[in-house]
Formats: sequence, structure tokens, C-alpha cells
Amino acid sequence: MPMAADLALAYLRRDDSEENQRAYSIVHAALRNDPDQAWDVLMAAVGAARSLDDLGYLAAGLFEEFASYWNARFEDDMLAKGREDARWAFMFSRARGPEPEFLLSGVSMVWPDLALAAKARIQAETPNSSTISSRLTDLGMGGWRVRLVSSSTHLSLELTEETSTTSSSASVRIAGAFTFTDVTGKHYSLVGDGMSGDRTSLGVCLNLFTATITAVTYDDGGTLVVTGTGGSGGPGAWRIEAAPDHEYECWEIRLPQGGLIVCTPGGGVDAFG
Repeated sequence: MPMAADLALAYLRRDDSEENQRAYSIVHAALRNDPDQAWDVLMAAVGAARSLDDLGYLAAGLFEEFASYWNARFEDDMLAKGREDARWAFMFSRARGPEPEFLLSGVSMVWPDLALAAKARIQAETPNSSTISSRLTDLGMGGWRVRLVSSSTHLSLELTEETSTTSSSASVRIAGAFTFTDVTGKHYSLVGDGMSGDRTSLGVCLNLFTATITAVTYDDGGTLVVTGTGGSGGPGAWRIEAAPDHEYECWEIRLPQGGLIVCTPGGGVDAFG
């Protein structure tokens, strides 16, 4: 059995190599059957993270799943880590919530203090990472449905909200690199047409058709997060996260009544209309 540090490094690679896939399988088996091994790998992975992208990947996957399985046993340890280490504090900020099965019970009280510590310390502890944004915007699309998914060259989600008297529509278009966690918990690193480099098929996102949106949020650094449940792929929660690119407009959101929100090259957000 590989050591926790070796598993953590292979898990963080996210390149679909044989080593990465093997680590993924071992780690997710441990999540179900061996909490001590899973805890060791989680701690090693957090320590090995070299960017906020690495930490966001852990927060949306291994950290959330570990908390959902083993919160009762490890909650005190995780909260202690969050108070002491800005990497853990940042993961608390990115973990899915507020559903109790995915969010540690003490985070609502502890997180404001952890956020202040993280903002002050994350840059020193994680060199060459992007800045933690101080403002998160929620577009209030919880309950909207995905009525169309297009994935020929970029990912496009057409969203709709219908009531007995009104109908509203919006769209999310991602043309750069993004991560997708499907309803089974499997993680994909994908790229649309806004960036050069190898493309992994975007077809894995087609199962989002008919899904219900939980939230569409972005921060003032240009990171977009779309979460939801269900779809044609079956029940369960899924997550999309797109970070800004230094050359391209990575994503855009078209709002009802013609508004437009665009992630600018290099980070940042512009709003029009």
C-alpha cells in the first residue's frame, strides 16, 4: 500500500494518468472503509497543495466527502486544523453548504474567524497562489433548472425559472479551464475553446440536463462556482468551478433582461447592463 504522502501527490496531479487513477481509487475506497488512512491522505494532500486551485479541488472533493462520512469522529480535529492552518481555513470557505450532511456543524460559528486568519496568512503559506477574494456574489438562481446543455466547443448551460405567471432565462458559458465534480463524486479537469492545449471531452457534462441549480456564485477575483443536484445522470450533488485565465475571458453569464457578467483576463469581473 502506498504511503499517504505518495497517494496525496498522485491524487493532486489530476492528469488522468494511471498513477492518478490508482490513487483516486485507493483514496475513495479508504473514504468508505478506512477513515484513519483517509485522514492521513487528506492531511498529506493539504500539506502538499501548492496553489488555491489545489485547495479548491480538495475542498470540493476529498474534504467534503471525508466530512460527510466521518464528521462525527473527526470534527474536532478538522476544526482545530482550520483554526491553526490557513490552508484548512480556506477549504472550509470552499466546501459545499449549507446542507448539514456536507458542512461541519461548527463551521458556521468558526468560519468568520478562520476567514480573517486565512486572508492574512494564505499568501505566506502558499507561495505563487492567487489572492483570496473578499467578496462573493450570489446571483440568486437557487431552484432554477437546466433546460439545455451544449458542449461542442465550450460548456453552455441554459437556465430557466418558471412560475405560474412568469418565465425567466439565463445562461452560463465557460470557454476556459474548469473542474467538474459529477453526481458520483468523480472529478474532471476540462477545458473549453478559450484556451490552447489538450481538450478533454466536455460530453461528461451533458448529464446536467434537467438538473436543479443550488447556487451560481462568483468572487471578485473571477472564480465562478455553479452547484446543483440531479439531472439526467441521476440523483446527487454536482459542482463546476472555473478560475480566471491570464489571457482569455474564461466565462460569462447572461442574465434576464439582457445583463452580462464577464470574467476578465487575469482575474476580475465586469458587469454590463
